[in-house]
This record gives sequence, C-alpha cells and structure tokens, in this order.
Amino acid sequence: MYFDTTSDRSTRISGRPSLVAIDPPQRMLLHTQVFRRFFLVVWHAMPLALLSGFAMVFWQYGGMAGLRWNVHAMLGLGVLTPPARARQTALAAAPGL
Repeated sequence: MYFDTTSDRSTRISGRPSLVAIDPPQRMLLHTQVFRRFFLVVWHAMPLALLSGFAMVFWQYGGMAGLRWNVHAMLGLGVLTPPARARQTALAAAPGL
C-alpha cells in the first residue's frame, strides 16, 4: 500500500496530526530521517534475533533434528526471503543489469 506522505490527509491517517503544521518538503525530510534511524535499529536487531533463535534451538532442543517441520519451514523462509527481496530491489534500481 502506498501512502502519499506529502498530503495533509495521509498525515492525519498515519496518526501524526502534528505534522500537518510542517511544510510538505520538510515533512518528507523528517519522515526520511526518522525511517533511516528506525531501519538502522531494525537492521542491527534482526541478526541478534536470528542468533538468539539459533542458540535456543541448539541449547534447548538439542539441534535441528529435535524440531518439527513447521519450525524448519519458518526458519527457511526467514533466512532465504530477505536476500531474495534485496536482490530484486537491487535489480529494479539498476535497469542496465
């Protein structure tokens, strides 16, 4: 879903009515800076979550053999999906490739 962050209506929908007072170019700059910091935290938190999950699998369940199929499926999707999406995004950004 796409939200036009430059319009006053989308600012009211997104739950930040105080941003209506800011001009649209400055509002977009604020959104960009906030999202950059947020995703930097997420970028560093995801490997920690993955490592702690692997530690729990090996310490509490004795390895991958002790897990059911649904955990294997979830782990496979979680590990393989982000690189595939990053590759698609990179290819879309570089039309010459």
